[in-house]
Amino acid sequence: MSAGAAKPAVVDLAEVFRRETGHVVQFTFATVGTLQQKIAAGETADVFLMTDAAIDDLAQKRIAATGTRTDLARVGIGVTVREGAAVPDISTPEAFVAFLTSPPARSKFIAVGLDYKE
Repeated sequence: MSAGAAKPAVVDLAEVFRRETGHVVQFTFATVGTLQQKIAAGETADVFLMTDAAIDDLAQKRIAATGTRTDLARVGIGVTVREGAAVPDISTPEAFVAFLTSPPARSKFIAVGLDYKE
């Protein structure tokens, strides 16, 4: 099971693994939240490729073996605005939260299915 963000790299690595060993890897790609729901419903996997917090949660629940988590990568998230739009102040964590919780931003995030929660 793998978070969807890792799909391109994981698929390429699995192909190399298949060529070298003859073993075919079967994937389940989804958001981490969806994978957590599938696991809670009883679905199993030999390997979980998820966020560190999700893996730690699986280990705490004794679904994943404790002490086997290996950090593979870090994820960067960027912000941009459309050409000609006002650039919001996101220079500090407090300014970023103020922007996200402002009425104009909240209405835009809610319109695309996102919501800020403290």
